[in-house]
Amino acid sequence: MTAYRNPSDILMKTIATSARESNRSNRFRARLACLAALSTLVGTPAWAYDWAIIGAHVVHIEGTYMPTVVPFNVDKPGGNCAAGATLQYTGHGADTPTAQANTKAIYALLLAARLTNTPVDLYGNSDCSVSFVHLD
Repeated sequence: MTAYRNPSDILMKTIATSARESNRSNRFRARLACLAALSTLVGTPAWAYDWAIIGAHVVHIEGTYMPTVVPFNVDKPGGNCAAGATLQYTGHGADTPTAQANTKAIYALLLAARLTNTPVDLYGNSDCSVSFVHLD
């Protein structure tokens, strides 16, 4: 143990120790934030789409192919898909149960939109597949 001669020596030692610990803590937090940002970028799939339909009303939903695919129709055209053409949403997920749960959630969203006449925003591809569904 170091013998200090006066109280100011103790204070200076405490401040120096606290500053070193604070710098280590800040460096750790910065590294952790950087790692979190990188893992988010690496783990996020890049979904692309060819067209968007904003404010469409769902006019028909087919439940026959649940829980894998939800075919449905809306009142507006999108890309190569005419108004009233059958669009289809296939669930996204890392495994089959996750993809099926995603499909069920979209089915519920489309059903709610149909029953309440609430418009949806759709983002899809030229083959009339839908990648994203947003409830307005």
